[in-house]
Amino acid sequence: MNEAAAVVGLVRLLGSLPVLRWPLAGALLAVALDLADLALFSFLGLGWPPDYQRFDKVADVAYMCTFLAVALRWGNPERRIAVALFGLRALGVVVFGATNERLALVAFPNLFETWFILVAVRDRFAPSVALAGRNVVLAILLGRAMKVERPGRFQYAIEALYELARHGIVGSVMKSGQATWFPYIAAVFFFVLVSNLLGLLPLPFGEHHQPAYYAATANLFVTFTLALCTFVFTHYAGIRKNRLAYFKNWAPASAPPVLKQVIWGIHAVSEIFRLISLSVRLFANMLAGHAILGVFFAMALIFQSYLAALILQGGSVLIYMFEIFVAVIQAFIFAILSAVYIGGALDQEH
Repeated sequence: MNEAAAVVGLVRLLGSLPVLRWPLAGALLAVALDLADLALFSFLGLGWPPDYQRFDKVADVAYMCTFLAVALRWGNPERRIAVALFGLRALGVVVFGATNERLALVAFPNLFETWFILVAVRDRFAPSVALAGRNVVLAILLGRAMKVERPGRFQYAIEALYELARHGIVGSVMKSGQATWFPYIAAVFFFVLVSNLLGLLPLPFGEHHQPAYYAATANLFVTFTLALCTFVFTHYAGIRKNRLAYFKNWAPASAPPVLKQVIWGIHAVSEIFRLISLSVRLFANMLAGHAILGVFFAMALIFQSYLAALILQGGSVLIYMFEIFVAVIQAFIFAILSAVYIGGALDQEH
């Protein structure tokens, strides 16, 4: 093994270590480094290993061992399948090393990485997907339960929320494009609202399907996706109406040329920070509320005093009531900011 092989092998091994903490992100990083090893050899300029194919397969098994360390913590049958696929690939590498026949790699394919990434994706996103599906089913059931001729209190509440979304959010901040963009703003408002409120109910999303408090909006991937939709629709609406003048109008036409460039740059950076703030604000508020509730419940169990437990549980009830208010207000804030951004892109001041 020459110097280049040692450096690239070390980089690939170190690049696989994050999988021990972040299975999905670490696996994607390790696979990306595996695909980029030829570019690394060219970049280093230290030559090539005498037998690249053998080096590559040994390096594969080395970083797949970190995958296996994570897979051994899974439940069955995922763990058994992972071990079997790892053994299949390791056997293929041994046969290839003994015979130097690439047919051995075809006969013993590397299905272990694919299986690992699929399970990691499921573990990372399954709760959010399940919550989204549950929201859809709930919306269908609620729609069927409503009666136009004899509306009840619940239907009055839903209609009030609809009026809030249509007139209190879209109608109050958007000068044009209200009919076009109301469906999106209303969908965002109701999705965030329902997700926030369902996150206050103990549902079987904990370990071993035990009751736990989990809100889809307490997942940064969910809030970032929602914010990304608003970000894309904002610029789509602006470009569609104003064409390329949309970007030109980011700076006042009357400003001096040098100052105009500075203003344009500041505005461009602010657009990126809108995406970040919109996603992090919702995520942080929902996560913080659940964390505080968890701390109060845990402290009530730690302190071996009925008085302390009673006080803490009373505080938990007050925080829980406040969380209901936060759930509603955060849905309103996310929706109205989305409307403000899209409305601002449609009707630029410059």
